[in-house]
Amino acid sequence: MSSLKTILEILKPSQSFLQKIKFPPNLNDLPSTALYYYTNLLQAAIETPDPKYFRFNHSNSKILTKFDKTFNNCVQSATTFQDSKFPSQSTWRSPEDFLVKDQIKLFQEISPENIVQGNLGDCYLMGSLIVLSENPQIIKNLFKNDYNKYGLFGVWICESGAWRLLLIDQYIPCLNSNSGPCYARAKNNELWVMLLEKTYAKAYLGYKNIILGFSGDALKDLTGAPSEYIDLKEEKKSWDAMVSARKNNFVLCASTKINEELDSNLISKHNYAVLMLKEVNKKELWLKLQNPLQGFSWKNDYKISVDVEKTLDLNPNDKKKGIFWINFKDFRDNFEVVTCNKIHSDYFYSFVKIAEKTNPCIIRAIVLEKTHCYFSIHQKHERFFKGNKEKYMYSISRIIVCKVENNMIKDVIAGDFSTKQSSFIEVWLENGEYLIYGEVDFIQNICEKITISAYSDNPIVLDSMRKDSLNIGFFEILEEMFKMYIVKNPKISQITNYETGEITKYNGTLWGFVYFFYKNDAKELDLYEAVTLTKCDNLKKFYPFDSKNNNYFEVICQRNDFKLVLYKIGVKNNGSHACSMTSLVNLVENLDDKNLIEKAIKEGVKNKRNNDVFLFNYKFKGGTALVYQNNNQAVFEEKLMFKVLENIEIVLENGEVKGNSVAVKLQAKGCFLIRLNIKNTFVKKSGFNYSVN
Repeated sequence: MSSLKTILEILKPSQSFLQKIKFPPNLNDLPSTALYYYTNLLQAAIETPDPKYFRFNHSNSKILTKFDKTFNNCVQSATTFQDSKFPSQSTWRSPEDFLVKDQIKLFQEISPENIVQGNLGDCYLMGSLIVLSENPQIIKNLFKNDYNKYGLFGVWICESGAWRLLLIDQYIPCLNSNSGPCYARAKNNELWVMLLEKTYAKAYLGYKNIILGFSGDALKDLTGAPSEYIDLKEEKKSWDAMVSARKNNFVLCASTKINEELDSNLISKHNYAVLMLKEVNKKELWLKLQNPLQGFSWKNDYKISVDVEKTLDLNPNDKKKGIFWINFKDFRDNFEVVTCNKIHSDYFYSFVKIAEKTNPCIIRAIVLEKTHCYFSIHQKHERFFKGNKEKYMYSISRIIVCKVENNMIKDVIAGDFSTKQSSFIEVWLENGEYLIYGEVDFIQNICEKITISAYSDNPIVLDSMRKDSLNIGFFEILEEMFKMYIVKNPKISQITNYETGEITKYNGTLWGFVYFFYKNDAKELDLYEAVTLTKCDNLKKFYPFDSKNNNYFEVICQRNDFKLVLYKIGVKNNGSHACSMTSLVNLVENLDDKNLIEKAIKEGVKNKRNNDVFLFNYKFKGGTALVYQNNNQAVFEEKLMFKVLENIEIVLENGEVKGNSVAVKLQAKGCFLIRLNIKNTFVKKSGFNYSVN
């Protein structure tokens, strides 16, 4: 604490990075994890040329130390760095072997037109670099250092949700010992395109592992920002979504359809960068695209009007660069999906790696200042497991964010699930403490690693919570979250009301579950319901767990209580599922003996047993009450013989049951209660018959 205060006192408050970090006014109020985070953040601000770009967590100091040690070793030994973890092959060459030696730079002209895809099928990665290069600082922030004679580069990549600083040497794959790069490159003497592709290959264990992919993954790996997909089926909705994304300075890539007759020079299942959107004369919609394989652009078979040509500012040299305009109708005919990466150049990134077998996990998030945030849960990328005998598949993942006060859940903010590598939610948070519930329903045991991340405009401290820190188990946490969220948002459910709305059943889909939530506000009624799922496609009973029958469950929800039944949605068909049901419902009156006797005498069928002795037969929800009332001064006795007791249990306030008979002994001016309770309320048929001796 004292060292941090000393540094802050020395540094001038007007410096931009201190303004961006926005330290709390009272450092004594910081939790230890938050204090450690801010210390690292300050160190990062001092070391990083662009202080707007922070992605440091508790472990980054070790990574930086490793880079510095390696670089110092190269300086002291006057040797060129050679990466033993990603060793060069025989045809890999130094940039000095194929570029103009005295003109080599890491950066010279970071622009979309300067990126050329090589012989590797990684158009998704090149398309991502093209759209990101429109903001050169984003590219520069990925590099720890500049071009140097030791051939050592530190390059950041957000792999599976965790930022890593990879050490890269300068050797680039070439066709032979006399040729230039065979993969991606820049048009001039700069290195950044080749080195970023090499970093990506090292991160995923080889160039062959980065052939084919999705721009959403690549953009997320290069920015830390979450990606989402825009469906092109609905014209207005998809266009509005793209326009909104561009207004927010998000970046867009588009993928063509597969194995279809595409228009001239469009490549099947190929990624294109979306550079610009234009609306002409309030009716014609156009997109400016770039093909990473330069020289291949779209050829339309109609003449563009003069108005359109002026508005689009067509450049005849663009075709050589793979840049072209296409109207939205043709775009939708030929392209399948648009990827939107929600990058914010000044956002903070923090993450926590979850130990394997710690699933589900609970993460604490400390928000010190009001912030906008994307929380994400990440699985390990499938690229790491290419060639495995057992196929690695992404599983259903879910993430839920709750507000916490005094170690108690106060509110459920948001939640979501997906079958993709990463699932994210967007939230706006006030300062305070939050709980993040993360879970992956792993369908394989090859790798069960999880990372939780926060991408926000003000720093968020993430810290793993001990299981006992909330004094509540995982199932109880789920119960509490569902109860709060469903009651707060009743419109998400199909609602069934029993008994004038005092008892309610909510049924729906939420966070990767199909739920049945029962809330009983009745004063005297208990709910018994037996549910049979006549359709239960891609669903598995989860809570409370009963392995006997996946399509059947029973619920007993007593007065002033709630019950929750959960089915997990499977990963099959991207979480597609179906559920329909029938049910048997019984409502049971939970009456004490005094109230039951009073009701029976007041509302029951009255039978005279003697001069002033009466037997009242009263049917209530859940059974029948037989009540004797003795208005005499003498004791009254008789025996009831039950000939039929089908699904009926005899319960006496006083006295004894012998077999199927009850000896009634009624004191003067007294009452005698016999309860005939239904044993199993989930069985439709029940009844009794008796005679008197």
